[in-house]
Amino acid sequence: MYAYYLNKGHALDSLLSLSYVEKIFYVESMMYNIEQENEKTKAMFGK
Repeated sequence: MYAYYLNKGHALDSLLSLSYVEKIFYVESMMYNIEQENEKTKAMFGK
């Protein structure tokens, strides 16, 4: 999760200070975003 959001421009300090619930939200949001990107890629290449 940290590598994903650091790459998106979030500060490490802010990520480290997230509560448990916030971390779960960030992880679920990350997984949703990756799933959406995978669907776009599949649509582009017809798979």
